[in-house]
This record gives sequence, structure tokens and C-alpha cells, in this order.
Amino acid sequence: MMDLIGLEDKMNVLFLSPDKDSALPFQAHDISFHANVAGEQTWVFYSPEGVPNLVSSHFILSDIDGNYLSGLSKNKRPKFCTTKPGSVVVIPKYWHHARVSQTPAVTLGLMVPHTGVKAPKNAKDKTTASQLDSEIEEYPFVHQLHVDRAILAVKSDPKQCLSSMKKAVEVSPNNVALRWQVARLFSKIGAKSEALEMTSKTIKMLADTTKQKMPGKDDDKGEDSDEDEDVNKPWSPKYAGLHWSKFGQLLLFDLKMPLEAIICFQMRLHLTPEDTNTVLLKSRALTMMGALDEAKITLQDAQKADPKNDQLKTMLEELNSDEAKNLVETMKAMKGTGAGFGNDKFSLEALEKIKTEDGRIAMPSFAAVSS
Repeated sequence: MMDLIGLEDKMNVLFLSPDKDSALPFQAHDISFHANVAGEQTWVFYSPEGVPNLVSSHFILSDIDGNYLSGLSKNKRPKFCTTKPGSVVVIPKYWHHARVSQTPAVTLGLMVPHTGVKAPKNAKDKTTASQLDSEIEEYPFVHQLHVDRAILAVKSDPKQCLSSMKKAVEVSPNNVALRWQVARLFSKIGAKSEALEMTSKTIKMLADTTKQKMPGKDDDKGEDSDEDEDVNKPWSPKYAGLHWSKFGQLLLFDLKMPLEAIICFQMRLHLTPEDTNTVLLKSRALTMMGALDEAKITLQDAQKADPKNDQLKTMLEELNSDEAKNLVETMKAMKGTGAGFGNDKFSLEALEKIKTEDGRIAMPSFAAVSS
């Protein structure tokens, strides 16, 4: 089969269980077909230019209620199909597709990525850049192509990289995963102000979106209503928490802004309090700010809920060491000379805009801000 279609890409064998990790994210490929070997799966499709804002911002199918997708207005509703053993799905170029298994399922699939992923690592390859530019001209609404163009220019042409990444966000403005990718790339090429601006706007979007309500069964909109229905569904704690954590790490490690990182980690823990990795990250951020006691308290509180967790125990031991105490004194000295971490203006804005459901955010005592 591979010889007949003239491709050298490897086939993928995928197993999906309906009990865990049963859904795959929305993806878009240059070439994609899938043969269902066993089990039953439901597929969801959108044309390249027809993905509603909510779907593009989530992209994980399991995070979107199926009833919500079915209840969208006609021009926003996806196409559905169910595959059984022996079924073959051939997906048009750059159509967004996702699936969820109804029973344990095995699929044999070929997924050839969009042009940029296949590009050679040589960023000065003008032929590849030209081919990618032509592809973008034909499919300007495929944000992945703009990302690939940016990656191709990351070393050779930073201005082109910036321009392409901004275009990707313009094409898919509600895609939070994309915004994180863009902010991180901005940071890597030294565009710190652009990275901070992208992060700040996305954090505000995360905070606003988690407060929105899902249309209920009593929604009186007509089936053919043109009103924008795809901005009302709240994100699940799992999905929102994932991105709070990712942007927290971006702020902590890439932008060196531990206070803002703590805010993000607090939001993650508000949604999923048991997440050990986020507890460790928050404790590290507190240590970077010189708040060693608060860092220890964070770990000790987590230990009460999970006393056998070796990661918590190990980090608490590290914070009790002389090295940790010396680090904290250094951080405090840097802060006193104005050479420390953070950005006061952004910190105040973040504290004001990002709140928990009861209108407060539980910050450590040292970070309290008077109005």
C-alpha cells in the first residue's frame, strides 16, 4: 500500500480504550487515512476554515461535551461518522479531525504532517521556505503552516519568525495551546516583551473563559440562529488546569517571573488540588522569590494529603538544606538591589484579573497587595 501511494512515512497502530484516554486531539494533516481494525469509534470533522472558536481553543475532543457539539447552529456543527471493523476513513487535506472510542479499538493509520514538519533542519533552505510560502498562500487559514514558517526562520530571520507567529495567532486567536507555543518561541528568540504580552492576554482569556456558562437545554435560540454560541462552554478543570500550569512554567523558567507563575499554579491547584507536580512548581517559585517558609508550608500541606509521596518528601529535604537557605538569601539580596525577578505592573494586573470562583485568590502572605 505504501508503495502504491508513493510515501515513505510509517504506518501508525493506535489502540484506544473507552475507559481511559479514549479521545485524541483535533489534528490536521496533509494526508491522512485510517483503517479500523477492531472496535467502534466516533469521528468528528471540520473543514479547515470552519472550526468554531470553542473547538479550536480546546482541541481535545474529550474536553467538549458531545451534546454541545450537536447543539451548535448548523454552520458551526461538525460532521460525524462512526467506524466499525473494516471501515476506512480518508480525510481531506487539512480537515480537522478527532475521534473518541465507543469500545476498545485498534486503528491502522497513516498521518503525513503538514509541510513544515517535514522540512529539513537547515533553516536557510530557500526551496523549502518557498514551498511553505506557496502552501500558506493556498491555505492561509491553517495556523500550523504559519507556525512551521516561523520555526523555519527562527535562527535565520527573527523578524520573519515574529511575523509568522503573530499571523498564526491571528488565524486561530482562541487556540490556547498555540498561544503557549507562540509565547515560548517569542521568549526563545529574545522577544521577551512580545512573550509577556501574549502570556498576559492568554491568562486573562483563561480566567474569563472558565467563568462562562454552557447553553442549557432551555436555550431559546433557534436551530438556525447565527448568534455565536461557541463561546459559552466552560472548560473542564482538567483542560483549564493544564494550561494554567503550562503558562506558569513559562513565566517561571522562561520569563523569570515567579510571582506571576505562582498565580497560575494557584489556579491549577484550585481546579485540581491533588496535582503534585504543580505543588512542586509552586514551591520552587516561592523559593526563587525568597519565601522559603511559604515554600515549606506548601509542601507540608500537600504531604498531609499524600504522606507517602516521595517527591514531596525529597523537595522538603532540599529546602531544609543549607544550599536552599543560601539561595533564598541571595534572592532577597537581589530583590533589595532591584536586580531580582518580576515585573510589578504585570504582577498587580495579574492579581487583579485572575481570581478564584469566590472572588479571591489565595496568595502567600508576602505577596499580598493593598488596593
